[in-house]
Amino acid sequence: FDTAPGAAAPAESARPDPAALKEQVEAAGRQLSSYSVRLTLIDQRDPRRRENRAAAATFMDSKGVSLLEAQAFMNPVFESDAYERWRTDTEVALSAPGSLSKADIERVLYRRLELLRQMMQEQIPDFEAGTATFVNALNAFETGRTNLHEKIQKKFVMAAELVRTRPAAIPASSTFRVVAEGRPGGGAWNITGNFALTHQDAGTVFVPQPRETGGWRDWQLAVQAERTLGTTDPCSGEGGVGRPALAFEYLLQELSDKAAVTFGGHQFEVEGRIHIAQAKVTIPMKGSGIKVPLSISYANRSELLKEKTVRGHIGLTFDLDVLAAAVRR
Repeated sequence: FDTAPGAAAPAESARPDPAALKEQVEAAGRQLSSYSVRLTLIDQRDPRRRENRAAAATFMDSKGVSLLEAQAFMNPVFESDAYERWRTDTEVALSAPGSLSKADIERVLYRRLELLRQMMQEQIPDFEAGTATFVNALNAFETGRTNLHEKIQKKFVMAAELVRTRPAAIPASSTFRVVAEGRPGGGAWNITGNFALTHQDAGTVFVPQPRETGGWRDWQLAVQAERTLGTTDPCSGEGGVGRPALAFEYLLQELSDKAAVTFGGHQFEVEGRIHIAQAKVTIPMKGSGIKVPLSISYANRSELLKEKTVRGHIGLTFDLDVLAAAVRR
């Protein structure tokens, strides 16, 4: 008990009895801890939009048609009986009894492709010139397709989200969030912003002392600006460092006097305004899936941290998609 002068004893009605605490713990073990619902409001990146379909159709009418026309010089070979025999012989060579190593498969393919090249060179006049035209058309097609995709990905998107959180120790809360993303003017900076309101259900918080809580708990505004640096291709198979990404992030959060939050495994009752800013550089390692983030952060509130020591951190992440792609090869 507290014998300090001037400290008012909590009302007995607010203190849960052992049976109520047991019921609350058992209910927490059976309930769904959280769920979310997301609704897209504006999606200018949707390939089904009229302007995106028109852009794709224009691209195919130009670069796509040029590619088809450029490869037409090989049709006399593809439509010949000699080509059908070449295909059959190639299938037989690749499906020979016994297991083929990677080196064996490469050797068979190189030999069969060389035979195909000789066949085309014999049957197609100006084979070298036609091949050069086809390669140029293919490169133009790939470049145009990449540019079209990047242009669409720079467009504006907006979504609304509901996040329902049901922690065991405090009343449940609902967060209503609006998220928007885009590249103003089609520039290099990708801007992401969101605004959120959190409503906490009415109930009793037992720690650090019993009290009633509920109502609109907080609002927050977050902004992030990110862009890649340099001009080298980050997706090339060569080793070394890829194009780093530079990001600036800012979070403003206003907590009401009714706010009960859980942070770092501890429960707090906090109020007031929180400012958090961060600058981060993420460095990818080419062809490895490893990314090294380096960041510096600032926050105006420190009571949510239990540690007494200031530490520096270096992060390391690994993209499993790169490993999966290597396995599929």
